[in-house]
Order: sequence, then structure tokens, then C-alpha cells
Amino acid sequence: MVRYRYAREVIDLLAALPGREWRMHEIVRHVSRARHTGKQERERIRKGVRRALQALIEVHVVQYKPTRSGGATLYRWKVSQKRAAMWDNAPATVAPAALASQPDEQ
Repeated sequence: MVRYRYAREVIDLLAALPGREWRMHEIVRHVSRARHTGKQERERIRKGVRRALQALIEVHVVQYKPTRSGGATLYRWKVSQKRAAMWDNAPATVAPAALASQPDEQ
């Protein structure tokens, strides 16, 4: 079994906002907890994050958009259609606050 040093931090960040696109430097900043690190430390973290992302891409949990001329590769937590349907139906199961607070008219 291969252990990925920053997998938990990467999963926590991407899964918290499924569908949002993240740049590598944003993920690295999250993993490093926004500490000012040296160039070598930052590169070590970036490589660890890249390994974790690659593993998540291989199991189809994370999607990515390749770099376009000079742009940054974007990564996002994949939202399944089943889960998206659950979220789409969720508001219908909860009464809006305005309706819940109105007194019954008789």
C-alpha cells in the first residue's frame, strides 16, 4: 500500500466544495497552512500534492483541465450525477423559513 503524505488535506479541501476548480498553488497553500516556506519545502509539498492528486484522478474522484498556453491546470472534486440529483432535490424537502413562520389562517 502506498501512503500519500498530503492526501487527507487535498481530499478535505476539494471535497468541501465539489465542482469548484482549484489551481495547484491554492492547494499547496492550503496544505502548507499558508506558512511562509522556503523554495525547497514548497517544492516538496507541491510534489506530494501532485502525487495525491494523480492517485485521486486514477480512481475517478478528481477531474482536471490541462494547461492551456501559459495557464494553470485546474483540479476539481468530481460530482456524480446521483449526488448532484440528491443536492438538487434537497431544498424541496425543507420548508422555506418564511412559510414555516406564518401562522395558520382559518
